[in-house]
Parts: sequence; C-alpha cells; structure tokens
Amino acid sequence: MTYNEAIQLFNGDAKQLADALECSHQMVYQYKKNPDKELPKVRSIVLQAKLGTYEPKKIKAKVTCKAEVI
Repeated sequence: MTYNEAIQLFNGDAKQLADALECSHQMVYQYKKNPDKELPKVRSIVLQAKLGTYEPKKIKAKVTCKAEVI
C-alpha cells in the first residue's frame, strides 16, 4: 500500500492516518515525500488490520527429513 492509497482511505486527513498507523504525524509527512512508494510492510499490515481488510498469507513449505539409524 502506498501513501496515496492510505491517505485516500482517510479523506486526505494525515492526522487520522497517523493515529491509525500508531505513529507520529512527522512520520506520515516523511511518507508524503514519496507518495507512490510502498509504505513499510508493518505499517501496511497495521492499517489493513485496523480496517479489517488484512488477510494473512499462508506459507507453503515442503519439509523433508532424512535420518540414519546406527
């Protein structure tokens, strides 16, 4: 999620965005400098979780174990 996408969710209100992200207003203004750059992953997840749109991705892993009996 980019700054532009996030700020649109709060009708352009940077204070509300900062409150939702649980960060300072100064941090939000730092994001504003590069509005098309992705927000840090943690900030995106926090915002999506608060909005109820976060869906954790399931990790698929193939695990094999080899053992030798002595």
